[in-house]
Amino acid sequence: MKFSQPHILPRKKKNIPPREKPIVHERVLRFAEIEDKKRRRSRFVKFALVVGLSLSALVGVVCLYSFFSVKHVVCMMESQTCDDQLTRVARTLLGKSMFSNIALSHPYLSVRTQRQWPNGVRVQFSKPQLLLTFTPTEDGIAPFSLTMTGVIVQFVGSGGSLPPIRDQRLEEKQIGDRVDDKTLSFYQSLLSVLSKLNSTQITAILVSDENTVTFSLDENTRAIADMTHIREQIQSLQMLLLSPVVDRKGKTIDLRFENPVVK
Repeated sequence: MKFSQPHILPRKKKNIPPREKPIVHERVLRFAEIEDKKRRRSRFVKFALVVGLSLSALVGVVCLYSFFSVKHVVCMMESQTCDDQLTRVARTLLGKSMFSNIALSHPYLSVRTQRQWPNGVRVQFSKPQLLLTFTPTEDGIAPFSLTMTGVIVQFVGSGGSLPPIRDQRLEEKQIGDRVDDKTLSFYQSLLSVLSKLNSTQITAILVSDENTVTFSLDENTRAIADMTHIREQIQSLQMLLLSPVVDRKGKTIDLRFENPVVK
């Protein structure tokens, strides 16, 4: 008796798609995340360090500026302590940096500033160079002077051998005002000529306007000149004063003409 083997059908394979392999291995992905965190932490540390250093530098600069700023001012006028007005001018330097420009200016005084480290300044005022001093005769008008630069000041200098000089135009101005170039040039020329001649015969000089400069002379004599040609006219006056033939007693000499007129 024969036995037949059973017929075994082959098993059909299921149509299962192949499993895709991961693009990045899990360990590699974990390492990348760790490196990214490290980079972020490093950037944050650098940023915090830069901010901290910047703030420290700013605080240092502020502290240095505060320490090296002007806190004390010594004000001197010649060898004396300044008055209230000059002190207020000097105290405008308070709070300025010692490394900045601490120069001061004044309308007619000379000013010199000197740093006194770490936070002090010495301000030295000095009187200007005077050209001449005027002697007003009107009540309530004090003598005043004209500086070399043409500024009217209240300081009075020595007139030397000059006769008294009065200028009615300048008496209307204020201390600190500046005269025009024509007036300054006139007085420079006047002093230059008077210094070269014998001015003892001139007892007073009065300037009333640009066209009238009156010289009071001895023997009750007057001479009239103008500002524009003062040098030539004073020279003509000197020649007339030296001439023995000119009777000038009690008369007026008008120098504004080409040939002076005695009347």
